[in-house]
Amino acid sequence: MPKSARLRALDYAASYVGVKESPPGSNRGPQIDKWNKVAGVPVGSPWCMGFLRAMFKLAGVQLGGGASVGFFEEWAVQHGELVVRRPFKGDVVCYRFDSDDWPDHVGLVEKVLALRWKGQAFVGWVSVIEGNTSPGVRGSQANGGGVYRRRRWIGRAKFVRIPG
Repeated sequence: MPKSARLRALDYAASYVGVKESPPGSNRGPQIDKWNKVAGVPVGSPWCMGFLRAMFKLAGVQLGGGASVGFFEEWAVQHGELVVRRPFKGDVVCYRFDSDDWPDHVGLVEKVLALRWKGQAFVGWVSVIEGNTSPGVRGSQANGGGVYRRRRWIGRAKFVRIPG
């Protein structure tokens, strides 16, 4: 049985773990510039969504919503792709790091580590691959300098499952 598009996108993302901005703090680099071009935004722009769009494009899927995590999430809602239950491997996580309800960052779920529920919402630990983040707790989580595997507690996030 062939792999789903979301699992192919996850494989592509894993192959880029360790790519970093050059120079640091610039939102630039040969690969990062390509990802931003795929997302249709100027080079030097924050690139977490550009990275995600590029991974899915390599997997044969064109995502909607542009280069904004919030607009991508709105597109997912309109197309019935928002996950209402638990996330699975290859799902997209749209994080809310600050107090507003607009998503700040995006990543790909590699593994659900701990399932918890708060009312009807999933909370728990996930292992993810993210572009434009920092490798640890220091540095920007939503506009960092590389592609990293992260272990994150999900308290306020929504998930998107791309079919295919």
